[in-house]
Amino acid sequence: MPKRGSISFVRSTSSSSINKDASVANHSSDFLTNLPAILEKARVDGGIPGMSVAILHQGELIFAQGFGKRNQIDPFTEETVSQIASLTKAFTATAIGELVAEGRVDWDKTPVSQYLPEFQLKDPVLTSQLTFADMLAHRTPVPPLDMAWFRNEESTRTLIKQLRYIDLPSSKLSPTINYNNIIYAVAGEAAANVAGMSYADLIKTKVLEPLGLKDAGLSHPEMARKPNYAMPYDAATYEDARNGIYEEGYIDEIPMADAPAGDIYMNVVDLAKWGRVILKEGELDGKQVLNKESVQETLKSHNIVQLPQRRPGLAPTLGYGLGWLLDSYKGHACIQHGGCNAGYRSYLAFYPDDDLVIAHLANIYITELTTNLQYYIADGILGLPKTEDWINEVTHEMTQATYDVFAMAREGDIPDRIEGKPHSHEPIDYVGEYTHPMVGKVVVTLQEDGSLFMKVRTLESKLEHYHYDSFKGYVHDFTSKGSMLLTFQTGGKGDITAFEMASSPGEFLNNLPAVLEKARADGGIPGMSVAILHKGELIFAQGFGKRNRNDPFTKETVSHIASVSKAFTATAIGELVAEGKVDWDKTPVSHYLPEFQLKDPVLTAQLTFADLLSHRTPVPQADMAWFRNELPVRVLINQLKHLDMPSKMSPFVNYNNLIYAVAGEAAAKVAGMSYAELIETKIFDPLGLKDAGLSLPEMERRANYAMPYEASSYEEAKKGVFEEGYMDKIPMADAPAGDIYMNVLDLAKWGSVIMKEGELNGKQVLNKESIQETLKTHNCSPLSQRRRDFAPTLGYGLGWMLDTYKGHTCIQHGGGNPGYRSNLAFYPDDDLVVACLTNVNITDLPSKLSFYIADGLLGLHKTDDWIDVIIPKKTQETYEAYAMMRKGNIPERVENKPHAHELTDYIGEYTHPVYGTIFITLQEDGKRLHMKLRTLGSQLEHHHFESFKGRVHDFTLKGNVFLTFTTGANGNVQAAEVILLSDRALWTFKKADIPKAAAAHAAPKEG
Repeated sequence: MPKRGSISFVRSTSSSSINKDASVANHSSDFLTNLPAILEKARVDGGIPGMSVAILHQGELIFAQGFGKRNQIDPFTEETVSQIASLTKAFTATAIGELVAEGRVDWDKTPVSQYLPEFQLKDPVLTSQLTFADMLAHRTPVPPLDMAWFRNEESTRTLIKQLRYIDLPSSKLSPTINYNNIIYAVAGEAAANVAGMSYADLIKTKVLEPLGLKDAGLSHPEMARKPNYAMPYDAATYEDARNGIYEEGYIDEIPMADAPAGDIYMNVVDLAKWGRVILKEGELDGKQVLNKESVQETLKSHNIVQLPQRRPGLAPTLGYGLGWLLDSYKGHACIQHGGCNAGYRSYLAFYPDDDLVIAHLANIYITELTTNLQYYIADGILGLPKTEDWINEVTHEMTQATYDVFAMAREGDIPDRIEGKPHSHEPIDYVGEYTHPMVGKVVVTLQEDGSLFMKVRTLESKLEHYHYDSFKGYVHDFTSKGSMLLTFQTGGKGDITAFEMASSPGEFLNNLPAVLEKARADGGIPGMSVAILHKGELIFAQGFGKRNRNDPFTKETVSHIASVSKAFTATAIGELVAEGKVDWDKTPVSHYLPEFQLKDPVLTAQLTFADLLSHRTPVPQADMAWFRNELPVRVLINQLKHLDMPSKMSPFVNYNNLIYAVAGEAAAKVAGMSYAELIETKIFDPLGLKDAGLSLPEMERRANYAMPYEASSYEEAKKGVFEEGYMDKIPMADAPAGDIYMNVLDLAKWGSVIMKEGELNGKQVLNKESIQETLKTHNCSPLSQRRRDFAPTLGYGLGWMLDTYKGHTCIQHGGGNPGYRSNLAFYPDDDLVVACLTNVNITDLPSKLSFYIADGLLGLHKTDDWIDVIIPKKTQETYEAYAMMRKGNIPERVENKPHAHELTDYIGEYTHPVYGTIFITLQEDGKRLHMKLRTLGSQLEHHHFESFKGRVHDFTLKGNVFLTFTTGANGNVQAAEVILLSDRALWTFKKADIPKAAAAHAAPKEG
């Protein structure tokens, strides 16, 4: 075992290999003159024992220098060889490219298993699909398995054979990068098999020798035979690193099984030379040493990397080629890759349009200087505007964060200990050999002091009892450190049969009912249901709480799905597209429904079904205009021509329920039936959704339906204090936006059919191409910075939100109507569907539940406590937001400012061409005004000047209203400017021209 102690590193630099001639003046000479001092300071401040940097610009080596120490004594120079780690991947891809050029393999036609029969996965169909391009672009769904191969002395081909035993999270290619070292090893070994030589010989023959990289090679032992090589170092904390306190590693004599992913070593000058050859597409000193077409193929985008919000100046989407990250920096194309092995860090970046190459090697595990240095140098050499302090602020922030992440990772995903829970067997009963087809053999022994001890290959640890039959250990090796938890299992005969190091999906599902019931009660939800489909099977379906005051909410309880209805509307229109009756994006909707006209005729003539269904229109939200409005839908649609709006399409999602109603009504007209009949004919009947339908009155006729509830605050909800709503008899005018009801079983079934692109039980029940169109990105949401683990951009299809969660494609949509909340999410690559219904409007459980379930079922690393932390926090925030909305956009009152008219002067009818008529009457006491808009009424209190304030309280709608009356030139009240509830807009209602005496006489008195 290496000993950790204090190693003193004195500041030192090697002599520079730069020729100080006039040519340097052409390369920002002031910047280069100051660079050594800046880099030495960055090394010391960044806690790096030793490093080297090389810069090539326009074919000249303008900088190459070493800093610090390569070991405890000798300087790290530009000739010091060091591990380049994952930069090896580009060498592997390039060597395979040479075989492609020779016609011996191809990139993307022949499965790799044909070149290497030992490579077989559990899914034979997936095995037969995976090509070199899939592997080199990290498109496979194979999970990371580095620990299974770590210091494993089995032959690489034997380890590759064992891959057939792993459970795959998906049988489909990953839509985003699923970084995998083991799969690169498979690719490299397959190429070596075709070439009839070892992988090391393949790299030397195809790359190192043609480029004249004489000091480069593979493996730690070979590197250690060089006179000038770097030893590896690690630090416990960033503070220790900056104080020069390191642990020195060792040169590992055990071969790296996944060598094609990260086993090459070289010096920084050769690394820069390699980068320039790739930049020049295989050309060296005017000679083509590598196949140009193959190099070009490696530099093409084959995949994308899912990252959180990126820094300014970088491309919004980070592409991945074959062994290369494809980016841009301040408008300059930037191709790069980094590497990290125990005790080593590396980075290579080149800017093709500027003929600039930057290479960096360091002999420490954790540092982000390698990542950021290239941007600092590009700014200086290319004269780019400096927008970030890359060397100091950004590097220190990122390096500290990386140390923090590694500290958490080394703690492991260990549950909280439960005190006072002894193990159920004697220690001797746990002794034995435990085997796993991938990890190998774990040997558990009993020490003299009676404690247990485990060993797997060269990793070992004492085991301390944790709780029940779980024992905790800590492995400390320079190359691998961290906690582990072994939970032993007892068989039917009462003996120890196995141990697990993580919980299984079976355990997750067993615990799920208790978790969900607690989440329901703690989250203030009267009743709810959850259904989960995984790999075509209904693995969970259960109801919780009450659907009304007396009866349980079951999995068969029907409930309003609200805006999840939008996808049904889009899908029904898709069926009409398949029948040739309409099209998505050519014909304006006004052609199908002439009643749909906007104020701008040019805009009207542009809006297609795709525009409406992807929320691309500039039409403002005007839901209050249609709320409990009994006018025919087409009359309401015709009134939209009076709304003011921008004349351009919205660049982002401009969510609009009324526009979905227009789309649904237009489709119904084309089909020659009502919207309800359209949905039943095109979707419910083909899918056999017999318990689904439209409208609250129809839902009420079902034997098992959920009543709607609401609470005044989160505290009241958690206490079970709810207001019960009613089944609204007035039809929902914007039904295509949110009027469908069904039970959670049918909702999950619907999600599965969409996930399978219209297939049900092997039969195509919906048009495949139309489904695919609804699942394509048509728009994006203008969201602020998103949580980690999600795509940086949230896309919107046609009725669907398109996202990723921890690299897994996640398609979903939620819904909220008064007293109801719903969400449907599916993960296509994992064949997972999660549906949730609740009978309360304010709760964040439905929208977040799928992430908790995905973590548990797919074995994803748990980064957020969704159930106990995130969901309650977001629900509380939503209650607070609703409370603010209900207060409305009301100005502060100015005291002692009376109204200018007698109250009778305000009496009358005030009309708006879209919102309808507000009736202002005088109460019987003659002291207060009263307003009524359709079924919404309120007493009005004088606020100040000509403004009056009211408060609407209906189960379906609550909040303040604010009316400011205006006086015309004739001295009469002529209009009211109205703020309705949570609307930010000010709507002008004009007073009807009725004689004052007649108005006063006709005005009904409110008691």
